[in-house]
Amino acid sequence: MTIRTDSCGFDVTFDADVAGGIARGDFEILEAIRRPDPMVQPPRCLEPTRAHHDGSRLVLPLAAVDTEDGTYSAVEVSTTPCTDQVVLDRMLAEGSMRCLVPGREATFRGLVCSPHFDDGRAARETVNVGVIAQSWRGHLEGRNRLVALALTYVGGPGVAPALFSRAPRRRRFVVTIVDFTTGLTWARVLPEFRSSEPHDLTIRWLPDRDVEFLVDDHLVGSYEDGGFQVAPLKLRKPYRRGFDLVGRRHLTAEALSLTAFVDCVSITPDFEVGRKLSQDIWVALEGFGIRPIA
Repeated sequence: MTIRTDSCGFDVTFDADVAGGIARGDFEILEAIRRPDPMVQPPRCLEPTRAHHDGSRLVLPLAAVDTEDGTYSAVEVSTTPCTDQVVLDRMLAEGSMRCLVPGREATFRGLVCSPHFDDGRAARETVNVGVIAQSWRGHLEGRNRLVALALTYVGGPGVAPALFSRAPRRRRFVVTIVDFTTGLTWARVLPEFRSSEPHDLTIRWLPDRDVEFLVDDHLVGSYEDGGFQVAPLKLRKPYRRGFDLVGRRHLTAEALSLTAFVDCVSITPDFEVGRKLSQDIWVALEGFGIRPIA
């Protein structure tokens, strides 16, 4: 395991000692298998039975037998414990480089997915895969104030997956931003992105809260903060009092954790239980890190 954490940045390169990395606090692994509620945090995973190193990358597999109708399954690796905003707040107060804030960029190195996402086999599955920088404020209290910057694939039937991909049936990778505090929603489809080929993915959160998404150092999406938007989240009961239906939106400056993930869950846009997968899928990456924007 190669890990660097100092004033110049935080970076992890994965190796075969996955359990050792968890024990040292270098990263966290989540293995949630056939759980009845996606909003309830499973016990901490100290000895992964699914996540493993293949000699070059950390592999996060989700087998069909690990899924079941009406349940939630996920395999993830994160820089901090899932749902724990207290840890992120402490890191921010201490000036730690282990959280993403405006003025920093996050990179996921050598990310590659199983071919199901390129050849169309994953389109009708309730499967989601990708990388995300996100907060957890309000998650455990039932009042979600999540901030998320992501490159993701949202599979399965329904309105939300179709809106993400801008197509009724085809499913594609998108770069997206969601802020459940201000009602901000933004997404751009990546029609040429081939996830079965390894890529370096970078999320640059600029000091003025603009966001840039890069694939192999090429800009693929650019969000300008403060634009005039309609907030579709306003139509959902939990958020009717939180923000105006139309107006200028500013992204909340929140401390974010990094996660690479594959899960079986329906997006409605709330997280709902999924359906049993018909095939084994996976995502893998060499490492991830955060550094100041030069």
